[in-house]
Amino acid sequence: MKEKEKTTALDSSAKRIVDSTRRKLALELPDLLPVIYLFPMESCEQPGPLWTDGETLFYHPETVARTYLKNKKAIGEQLMHILAHGLLGHYGKRKGQTELLFDAAADLKAADLISRLAKDYVHPQKWPQATRKLMNAQRENSLEQIYLAPANDEEAKNLVLHAQPLHTDDHRFWGKPQSKRSSGGNGMAGKNMGELWEAARQQVAAGLNGKGKGDLAGELSEVYREAEESGISYRDFLRRFMDISERVEIDPDSIDRILYHVGLNLTGDVPLVEPEEVREDAGVLNLAVALDTSGSCHGEVMKQFLGELLAILRDSGGPRVEITLIQCDEEIQHISVLTREDDTDRILEGFQTYGCGGTDFRPVFDYVDRCREDREDGKAFRGLLYLSDGCGDFPDEAPDYPVAFLLPREEDDWPWSLDMIPDWVTQVHIQDDGSLKIDEKND
Repeated sequence: MKEKEKTTALDSSAKRIVDSTRRKLALELPDLLPVIYLFPMESCEQPGPLWTDGETLFYHPETVARTYLKNKKAIGEQLMHILAHGLLGHYGKRKGQTELLFDAAADLKAADLISRLAKDYVHPQKWPQATRKLMNAQRENSLEQIYLAPANDEEAKNLVLHAQPLHTDDHRFWGKPQSKRSSGGNGMAGKNMGELWEAARQQVAAGLNGKGKGDLAGELSEVYREAEESGISYRDFLRRFMDISERVEIDPDSIDRILYHVGLNLTGDVPLVEPEEVREDAGVLNLAVALDTSGSCHGEVMKQFLGELLAILRDSGGPRVEITLIQCDEEIQHISVLTREDDTDRILEGFQTYGCGGTDFRPVFDYVDRCREDREDGKAFRGLLYLSDGCGDFPDEAPDYPVAFLLPREEDDWPWSLDMIPDWVTQVHIQDDGSLKIDEKND
């Protein structure tokens, strides 16, 4: 086999290992879906474990292959460590700090988060006693408190020394984009990455809070509130929602049966790592989008929402996207199916609304549930977006797919309490400037 072919095959195998690790994490830790797939992946020439610049997940093919052969869980442990840093907002804080001290404090916090969030991916029993003692002593302190704690050089050296066993990834490039891709080329890199992390962190916190892990949810929410407050764009939110919904489509039976057939001899052959029966093609991404036509979401609000939705549909890459647009007041009035092949400009220009009666959200949920249950003729909707003022009747129980309501006014303007909206609904407020703000009460 030619050297170039070997290099290509090695890179392909390494990428499959990392991708399969992501899928396994998604199955075991579904609350982390918003961050597991947030990073695009890119190979690098620098040997070593997985690392990131805060925008891209970098892997060295040969290191990944060797690491996997030695310990099949090691790649997952590296990835969890990187994701923990992101969830805790570390990527943007390192600049201007004493790097050794900062890295030690950041690794302490990342390891502590993993021990509470995904304990199978961290191994305190393997740490030196001094490291475990340091972790317990600093558990209640913030990164900043740990960083500022040393009163002299000796204490600083001890902090760095005892935190060293927790060090997994290279922090040097945080905040210094290293990708070969053009910034923003895939809609998820560049200047919007910080906003995407904030939105993803909120969604993770909301999921944890709903499962009795309020302490973790509160910690992540606090990190979010410390960030500079700014609305996210329609486009960013829609891309993230569609991407997260897509990733939910994971076949548990298939992943349970993943068998890695490895043929590797780095001195003369190429590693071939093939996860069996893991679907590479996610097929059609079916998304349900409901419009409340009872009267509160007409005019410019609906026009702007439809414009951004159709733009995302037109520009979307990856799997084929199909949006079922449901117009509903107290009952479903009209259903249409949109794909990227449609003339989106024509649709927006001649769009007609149906209904304008009372408000009841349950018919839409019933329709989505029926479609998901109908194996032959139904659609496997992977999420529901609802443009509405939130005043109406909801199902008694939470569905098994993500739901977000886009609300066109601030809470102070509501003639009713938003407490009537169930906790399992992600509330997204449309601001006066057209940006979106995810409700902190959902953290």
